[in-house]
This record gives sequence, structure tokens and C-alpha cells, in this order.
Amino acid sequence: MISAEQKKYILHRAYVPEHIVSLMALLSKGEPFLIEDYIYFRKDNWLIFIGYPLEQHFVTRDFEKMLNEVIQRLKPEYTWFIAPEVPSSFARACQERESDQYYRVDLERIKIEKFLRRVVEKAYRELSVEREMEIGKEHEELIDEFIRREKLTPRVRELFLSMPEYIPRSDTAVVLNTRDKKRIYQHFISLNSLQKTLQHM
Repeated sequence: MISAEQKKYILHRAYVPEHIVSLMALLSKGEPFLIEDYIYFRKDNWLIFIGYPLEQHFVTRDFEKMLNEVIQRLKPEYTWFIAPEVPSSFARACQERESDQYYRVDLERIKIEKFLRRVVEKAYRELSVEREMEIGKEHEELIDEFIRREKLTPRVRELFLSMPEYIPRSDTAVVLNTRDKKRIYQHFISLNSLQKTLQHM
């Protein structure tokens, strides 16, 4: 089990989505554990091992050793692992494979070019942004539409479907609503007009 202090430690060093303990615990329904530089989740007869070390650079030999150690100790019937590469000793035993791409963005070093600055300034004038702590009906409709339109793996589909349950439980996740200011203004005007019309009836 992971303590509150360990959760803070992990969140401070997280750099892939699978490092978010609360999200992975909800999706997997497993219990989180920290072993040296790695996180894993377990329940019943299975294990999910996150092979992205929290502080060190990924070294295949270290990952392989740690995963083997956990498997030998827990003896799970099924094991899933997420890592930058598959060690040769596990390659033949793997029954399914999926791949993702991760991009790390250093926000402090980003230089906003003039064109992008103009786009941001225009968006600032024309859009309003609201910060919420739960997924609303409009977001659920967008999620449903996206799931119907795109060919998603079961894991990614489950991720999207779990968001309404995850967001209110998270201390760090927020929902951003972006709306067109003109439409909001027009809607406000039409409501005012309707109210005035009703008053004169």
C-alpha cells in the first residue's frame, strides 16, 4: 500500500500518465505499491508494473531485475507491464502488445512565436474559459461522440469512460470549459429580449 507521503513523492516526479496513482487505481481497481524507483498495482491474481522509473533513467537491466523480483515474490497469474522497451527475456512470453507515444514539454523553455501569440490573443478576446471540478453533460456528450468516431483500444476507451468518476475524486485534476463569448453574449441578449417580451404580455 502507498502512504500519503509516498503519493506526494510520486506525483512530484510523475512524467507519464501511468504514474498518477489515483487514476491508475481507479482504472485497474488494483492496490498501488512503491518498490524502489517503480510503481506497481496488484489485485487477486494479476500485476501491473510501471516500468518508467521515477528518478533514474530507464535501464533495461534494472527494470528486468525489479520486475522479476516482484513476479517471484507475488507469483501473479497475469502480468502487464508498461515500459520504454521490452526486455528480451520477456519478449517471447508477451501475448499482447500496444504502443503509445509520450511527449515531454518543458513549459519554462517554450518560446511563443509572434504567430502563436496572435492566435492566443485572438482566442483570449473571443473565448471564455471556465474551470470546473466535474465532467458535465456537454463533456460526456463529447466523450461519447469521440468514442463512437475513433477506433480506440479497450484500455483507452475505458480511460475516457472513467473520467466522470475520476475527476471529482482527484485533488489535482480540473476540467476546462471553453466557450465562444459571442454565442454567450447572443444567448444573454436573447434571454433578455424574451424576458422583456414576457413582461409586456
